[in-house]
Amino acid sequence: MIKIKKTFSLISLFLISITLATVQPVDANEELLTLDMSVHEALANNWVIKAQEDAVQKSIYINNQSEADLRPTFSTSYGYTRLGEINTGRLQTGVTSFKTIDLNTRNNYLWTTTISQPIFTGYALLSANELAKLGIDLEKINLEMEKLNLALQVKQAYFNILKADKALEVAKSAAESLESHVNVAKNYVEAGMSPVNDQLKAEVELANALQQIVRAQNLSQLNRASLNKLLSRPINNPVNIQDILLFDSISPDYDEYLARALENRPEVKAIHISSFQAFRLTRG
Repeated sequence: MIKIKKTFSLISLFLISITLATVQPVDANEELLTLDMSVHEALANNWVIKAQEDAVQKSIYINNQSEADLRPTFSTSYGYTRLGEINTGRLQTGVTSFKTIDLNTRNNYLWTTTISQPIFTGYALLSANELAKLGIDLEKINLEMEKLNLALQVKQAYFNILKADKALEVAKSAAESLESHVNVAKNYVEAGMSPVNDQLKAEVELANALQQIVRAQNLSQLNRASLNKLLSRPINNPVNIQDILLFDSISPDYDEYLARALENRPEVKAIHISSFQAFRLTRG
């Protein structure tokens, strides 16, 4: 029984050392990140948003090109030819008199200018221009959707960190309480007032609590890595966030929220634009 007691004591010491090595306290000098700051930073730096902004610029370029196809086009060209020989001919100037003249020049220049304006193309250019404008609207709506989705992901990551930190505090408090319980059980065993099994049971509960600390700490670090990813920060960058202790209660009204969603959600607007694009394509 003494060997078993020593074995559990060594396990407890080992788990305590792992916990201390795993826990990485947040630097007090680290910038305190609020929820609004997190959302703002993500919208400014996230690569998904930057890619969608590039898609908007691309659609604007396509629209500018389609508008240019409706306007007159101007082109010019220049050429130069030098001949090795000059051909001559005889021009009759009288009954019996002739005059030698050059039929070409040695240096020959050519400069042409062309202006073209589409008159009627079966409404193809007009349809292309209208589709290009719809493309701008659609890409802007897609950008708005990406921003809303990113803001939601940032808020989820932020509150996941808060929950993980609270769970870590609870796990630490439980471990401290169980550690005191182990010491009490040990004293009772040494005084002969309690069986060894009581001490072993307390040590097992302490070992489980220490494992819970490790799991809670790992979850906290994973959630911080998720937030860093959304903020386009280095994945292991320290994150010190501000706790949220107050909240505003909202009276839920399903019908009102549904009406507002149908009116304002960008997904609904995107469906309308896509449907109109399909209609224009079928009409040519």
